[in-house]
Amino acid sequence: MPFSMIWTMVKRHFVTQRHIILPFILSSSIIFAIEYILLSITTNSYIQQHHQMLGMFAIIGNVFMSLLAVIFIIYANQFVMKQQQKTFSLYLILGMEKKHIRVMLLIEHIIKYCLITIISIVGGYLFGSLFFMLINKITTGHQTSLRAYPFDVKAMWITLLLLFIVMLLLFMINQFKITLQNPMQLINKKAHHKRRYKKVINYILLLVGIILVGNGYRIALQDNTPVESFFALFIAIFFVFSGTYLLFVSFSVLIIERLQKLPKYYYQPKHFFLISGLRTRMKSNAIGLASIALLCTFLIVTLGMTVTTYRGLDKNVNEMWKNQYVTSVDGDFHHNQQTAKKVKKVINDIKQKTNADTPKVYTQSLFNVYLDANSEYQRLLKPSETPNKFNIDPGKNKNVFITVMNLNDYNQFNRHLHLKDNEVGVNTNMNILDDSDKIVIQGKPYHIKRVHQTNVNSLRFSENINLIVKNDRELNQIVNYYNKSTSQSNMHLTNTTIEFNDYELKGNDSPIIHEIERKHDIDISTYEQFKNVWYNINGGLIFVGSLVSLVLFIGIFLIIYYKQVSEAQEDVQNYLTMEHLGIDNQKIKHILDQQLIWLFSIPFIVAIIHTLFASKIIYEILGLFGEVYIGIYITSFISIVLIVGIIYFIMYKMTSYLFTKLVKQLKK
Repeated sequence: MPFSMIWTMVKRHFVTQRHIILPFILSSSIIFAIEYILLSITTNSYIQQHHQMLGMFAIIGNVFMSLLAVIFIIYANQFVMKQQQKTFSLYLILGMEKKHIRVMLLIEHIIKYCLITIISIVGGYLFGSLFFMLINKITTGHQTSLRAYPFDVKAMWITLLLLFIVMLLLFMINQFKITLQNPMQLINKKAHHKRRYKKVINYILLLVGIILVGNGYRIALQDNTPVESFFALFIAIFFVFSGTYLLFVSFSVLIIERLQKLPKYYYQPKHFFLISGLRTRMKSNAIGLASIALLCTFLIVTLGMTVTTYRGLDKNVNEMWKNQYVTSVDGDFHHNQQTAKKVKKVINDIKQKTNADTPKVYTQSLFNVYLDANSEYQRLLKPSETPNKFNIDPGKNKNVFITVMNLNDYNQFNRHLHLKDNEVGVNTNMNILDDSDKIVIQGKPYHIKRVHQTNVNSLRFSENINLIVKNDRELNQIVNYYNKSTSQSNMHLTNTTIEFNDYELKGNDSPIIHEIERKHDIDISTYEQFKNVWYNINGGLIFVGSLVSLVLFIGIFLIIYYKQVSEAQEDVQNYLTMEHLGIDNQKIKHILDQQLIWLFSIPFIVAIIHTLFASKIIYEILGLFGEVYIGIYITSFISIVLIVGIIYFIMYKMTSYLFTKLVKQLKK
């Protein structure tokens, strides 16, 4: 066959199948544009110098995004290839050889590769510049020149190589399909291979699905520390992921069959066609709908965490870092003369050389313990007392850090707190202690008095509990008890902290601050330093969360779009059947619209249910990155559910318009 004829057939195919090929090219281009952005940020010299954490987060985000991208692109290619198979079967029956089909596929893949290359690289650089400016605005609070984000040739070549590998993989998959199937198999192949399961199989799948989803929900609702919640989340995802697919396959069919056994309901004209059509659709689309439900869940959770983190940035910094400057000296200045002399000299220099307010001086101790959640009250155990350090059960012992200060030091700078002999003040963002009124320390039960705010710097994130005890004697007893026979025995567990404010100094670049540091051999940390580190860490998370959310949006759109195209092709026969029964076109359109509304509403409803059950564990995980404010958390997730719901509805309406248009074309 002459090449000119093959080229003509390829062009005709691109024109006739543009409603299928164009979304594939655009979605793949966006995905590889994001790939270029992540790679360019990873290798960017400005990012490496000013935002080291962002490069690491970009690598992590690239791993997640690449995994999702390959899945979505293979899914889209599978659908595109399915549409081509009947056309290829006709060509083969008319005498075209398989080698000609392979040449056609090769030309198509080359054209797609070239188009995706141009769009992804150009779009990646343009949108990369926008993201670069945005991330600098978030992390530093000011704009940066675009000269710091030059076009990255290395990132371009890596992106093109990855695109080539993906397109080569798709080409090999498509060639393999053509090789295995003969013309008659292709011409007779149904878009969906339907299987009839015995009812008992559906009930078994339903039972297993309920158990899996229920177990996932149980894990998500347990009280855990932030780190444990992070690892428990993956176990919960596995159970909910598996159970959701089983429930969509079984429960949807069983409930529709149940409705069909209600004659008064089922045989009403407005219900008959709706339910009978839904049964067929649910059987053939259960896997796809479950995928949409899970993707919507991941999208809501990812965006919710991203927005919550962004909205809480400033508030977290201001709550944790109350004073502008902070430094520490090893030892307890109350009882150690050498420490007391050094602290006095540092304070004198601060007063003489700066316009600082009265420095806040207090003693605190930091050490590691295990929090036992299995007894009636929470117990703080020495690491050597844990029965099994490697137990992965979320209900077992939890590794936490304890900071202890005495009551006199606390009351000097904070709202007056009164403690009895059996009481201890607790300041923490660990939700696991919310329902406890007692805590066991060194084998002795203490009543908990909640401390919600302090006027000294307090790092309230991750696995950290701040304790306030009645006096120095009790503090030393606790420190000695938990320090005994542990790897911490040679460490300075107790130190003296000095905090002060002088807003006339220029942060950590002040010569006066450097002079005090050199003279006394100490390190003085500043509010600006902490803020920059905090914004770099959280800014990286926000950046990665935004890009992963964009990829999830693309995946949801692809599945909905191709599902609508597939449904349109299958509904032509249903449309003609209802016409033959004397149903007018307006009524037919209403019935089909109702079926599609139910079909695509169910996944989003399931996603909201999954999100509600995941809200507790997500709230705990966010504690890794600072205190989570319940008002910000709730309003963020409600807003995200509404926004995602609106976008989901827009996607549905756009694809429904195409569905109606395709049905009309196929009828002709």
